[in-house]
Amino acid sequence: MNNTSKIFLGLIVFCICSVFFVRFEGKEQDKVFKKNIDRFSQAKDNISNDPKLAISQFTELQKILIDDPYFYKDLGAAYVLQGDYVSAIGKFRIAIEKYPPIIRDGQFDLLFGGAAFYSKDYLLAKLLLDQAIKVGVPNDSFETLDYLLSETNEKVEKANE
Repeated sequence: MNNTSKIFLGLIVFCICSVFFVRFEGKEQDKVFKKNIDRFSQAKDNISNDPKLAISQFTELQKILIDDPYFYKDLGAAYVLQGDYVSAIGKFRIAIEKYPPIIRDGQFDLLFGGAAFYSKDYLLAKLLLDQAIKVGVPNDSFETLDYLLSETNEKVEKANE
């Protein structure tokens, strides 16, 4: 067997080994991805039931999902339900930095507007709640939106007197 044949055979063996290695690593990455998606879903499920636990779970996932604006939306929602409106506003602002069109999500606007209202930033709350009216919210959220918007308008009118 000449040198060219040996080199060619070596390249073929190398390619076959590489394919098997990449396939194995891909399957391992798929397992990690699935595990992280399951953890994220579990944290989302805990937002309403146990916001403190959800915040803890989201915090563990933050390094993985650092560029996902919806991660910050959900984390902000957990802070809202825990009553930590300042932290919620911070997370909502990060979501907007990561993906500005998120502001066209009425549920996002409602959550952010509610956090602004309860932290007494009525001008920001009015801006966000008006935006939520424009883009729409689910029917089961409209009563909350209507209440927050009427209260916000009242606070803004009093401040302008």
